[in-house]
Amino acid sequence: MHGFVSFVQYARATAAARLNASGVGSMVLIAAGFIVALATVPLLATGHSWIALPVLLIGLLLSALGRTTSSEHIKALSATFDLVVFAGLPFGFALGDPARAVAASFLLFGLIGLGAASLIANANRTLAETDRVACIVAFTLACVFPLWFGLIAYVLGISCFAAAGARIALALMRSTA
Repeated sequence: MHGFVSFVQYARATAAARLNASGVGSMVLIAAGFIVALATVPLLATGHSWIALPVLLIGLLLSALGRTTSSEHIKALSATFDLVVFAGLPFGFALGDPARAVAASFLLFGLIGLGAASLIANANRTLAETDRVACIVAFTLACVFPLWFGLIAYVLGISCFAAAGARIALALMRSTA
């Protein structure tokens, strides 16, 4: 597993360096990734989850390439864009089927709590890579199995609340020590 992670990091850094050398900077990649990933929302709202998934993955890949060689300020902006995209996805599912609105709202609540806890716990003001991966996996499953959106949203929402609680508790323990 460690070898695979190293390979992915190497491939990402190499691709980012080549794009950077050709004049495509970090900010351009991050902004393009945000715009492409945000296009997923209307696709979900119109029931096209089968095309929303590759659009989302391409947008997140562009954003990840931009984060590879960027400053902490740009990485924080990218994390903000990721949160906006991740919050937009449940909204898109809810627009597509209003019966999903309660599950989408619960997930949005959990994502906001996780984002706030990340701001408290992380001095660099970015999302943990594990948070991004969990959201990507959950939204991938939701796009592949849109009828299971409610279950996926509740499980991811509970996971977000648990992670947020753990981060807040850790931050409180550090502040009293």
